[in-house]
Amino acid sequence: MDGGRTDSSFLFLGERGQTENDTDKSTESLLLGNSKVTEKRGYQRSARAEARFMTKKNASAILECWSLCPFRWKRNRFKCAYCEDNFTECSELRSHVRLCSTQHSVKDIYSKFKEMSLINVDITEAICRICAMPFQDVTDMKHHVINHGYDVDSSYPDGVLPFCLDKESWSTTFVRLAEKGT
Repeated sequence: MDGGRTDSSFLFLGERGQTENDTDKSTESLLLGNSKVTEKRGYQRSARAEARFMTKKNASAILECWSLCPFRWKRNRFKCAYCEDNFTECSELRSHVRLCSTQHSVKDIYSKFKEMSLINVDITEAICRICAMPFQDVTDMKHHVINHGYDVDSSYPDGVLPFCLDKESWSTTFVRLAEKGT
């Protein structure tokens, strides 16, 4: 060994240098039964990301409970939110989504549209999947879901934008409520 160095003073690839004090401390900890636990800082979502996550969670619960018809509107056509098939007639869209919703989950909707904050839903002919109660009122929709035990956080939006689609016209239910004067 050159220069009075011993093999123990060399570091090999992947080894971390330890001083004698470090070795003594770790040996002492092991002898006393203390184990070193290093805490990792957990990932924390931003407020905006948390709001988006909770809104999606609420929408998922509502879509699982109610037989709503999720859709997108693109280039004068309705698109199934599950598989993106195109339709010009509301009734065709509803029939298709009834079948498509049995083969897909709400996660499939969000996997296609990651930044989608609200899902357009047709509430025409909607009923509760659990008790078969017909859809009556937008404000009661979330409360009904909560009554069935779904995890919904009322401090965040529903995540769905309800529409009444029919042949003559279609509008959000909020427009219809305003027309009635309620």
